Amino acid sequence: MDNETHSVLVITADLPAFEELRESLHSDEHDAHDVAHAGSVVEGFARLKDDPADVLILDASTSAAGCLRSLERIRDRYPFLPLIILTKPDEEPFGRDLVERQLAHDYLVKSQCRDGIASRAIRHATERQRMREELQRYRDSVDEVTRIRNNSVLAANHRLQEEIDDHRRTEQELRDANRRLSDALSDLRRTERKIIQNERLNALGQMASGMMRDFKSALLPILEYSDLLLDKTEPKDDCRETHKMLEVIRDSSQEAARKINRLREFYERVDDDYAKLDINSIVGTSIEATQSVYKEEIEARGVHMQVNMELDESNPTIVGSEGQLSDTFAGIVHNAVDAMQRGGVLSVRTAAINQSVEIEFADTGMGMSETALHRCFEPFYTTKGVQRTGIGLSLAYGVVKAHGGTIDVRSHSGKGTSVLIRLPDSNASSFRNASRAMDDIEPLDVLLIDDDEKICNVMRNYLESDGHTVTIAMTGSDGLGVFGKERFDIVITDSALPDVSGERVVDMIREQSSRVPIIMITGFGDFMLETGIKPPGVNAVVGKPLTLNELRRVVANVVEKVIDADNPN
Repeated sequence: MDNETHSVLVITADLPAFEELRESLHSDEHDAHDVAHAGSVVEGFARLKDDPADVLILDASTSAAGCLRSLERIRDRYPFLPLIILTKPDEEPFGRDLVERQLAHDYLVKSQCRDGIASRAIRHATERQRMREELQRYRDSVDEVTRIRNNSVLAANHRLQEEIDDHRRTEQELRDANRRLSDALSDLRRTERKIIQNERLNALGQMASGMMRDFKSALLPILEYSDLLLDKTEPKDDCRETHKMLEVIRDSSQEAARKINRLREFYERVDDDYAKLDINSIVGTSIEATQSVYKEEIEARGVHMQVNMELDESNPTIVGSEGQLSDTFAGIVHNAVDAMQRGGVLSVRTAAINQSVEIEFADTGMGMSETALHRCFEPFYTTKGVQRTGIGLSLAYGVVKAHGGTIDVRSHSGKGTSVLIRLPDSNASSFRNASRAMDDIEPLDVLLIDDDEKICNVMRNYLESDGHTVTIAMTGSDGLGVFGKERFDIVITDSALPDVSGERVVDMIREQSSRVPIIMITGFGDFMLETGIKPPGVNAVVGKPLTLNELRRVVANVVEKVIDADNPN
């Protein structure tokens, strides 16, 4: 074993015991120790401050409480100093207890420090302290490794949680995108069906217009000659039967003419007195007027039909023809009654929403098939056999369109049908003050841009018949060139031009003038009106074909708005 030398400080007031201990340490043949003495803990602290020791031996001969207080003070100041307790023989258990409680590294018993016992205690104490320090360093190392690993695990968990959150957000965004895509596809299908339906109805309207002229041309000589013959003949006995036949021919011809005139409502607004109307009043009157008709039919079937009315308490108003709207609503109610052969519920609702008025009729009847739903607005199409003409909904379509509104039918076979009509309210209606404006409007210089020569000629005749001056440009470039050289009160342009799009024409005109009214005519006018789409810079959008009255109204409306803007008071 290598010799070890330690500086030892003994704190004791028992000088004989100190001398015995020092002699024992000096006489050790293996270790040579430098032994110092302090008579009290305070003196020991002073010596330790000036001359640090390797080992401290503390006499515990005072009271146990006093010894513990001294140990506490020493541990607070010198936590890594090896400490040996010096006890009397009868206090040996106290010293052993302090070692077991790790308050001291070892203990010595007075009068038993010979034969190298004190040196062994010092070596034991210093070794224990080294082991404690190594153990502490190991624990600190383990704690540091644990801390680093815990931090790594926490960081990994945090990254994993972020990845999970990102994955969840991505999944949610994907679900939202799929839902929006599904909604967009549904809207696209509905829009596609509406466009196809509008094109079909426009084509049917043009066909009906031609048929009406042909029928009227065919009926005219029948009416004229039957009237002429009736005027020249007397209902005498020898020709009484002939006279009755002529009356039947005339009356039938007149009835045919009236029915043809009703067909006009499908494709053209029939001039009528437009006024501000309470929509709740018209709906209520229509329901009451039809009840007397269908009540007997329902009672004859032995079934029950209930009418629920939910009318907007604000009493929304529109501008329109009371007669046309009453007939339209009554026809829809009749259709609902026919659909509820076994009874059911008819719900009628009105509501003012975003400068429009909604009128909805929803029944619990048999509903319509997909085919019938797509063709329900076609004139003469019916699923009710020869007892129905099939022009009810087609006339409703024409009346609603003439009032600047939309009509939407939703139905499922076996689940009923809903007819939703939207009309502009009296503040937003394009017919508001239209008659006054058309009467007061001054002759205008009009720039008409359209590549269809027929449409140009028709619209020029329309406009010139009202005293306006019309300049025609067949392309967008020509129109822009003319606009830059001359002054115009209003511009009417097609949306689809061969060289420059109608929207681009509008943009370039707006760069030169922000005030001039611009009207855009398009084959998608109905679709734009239904969806609220209007290109920037355009004052009004109208669909093809365009009637004289419709052109008059839209021109008067946009000019009136410009005048109102220039004269706010």
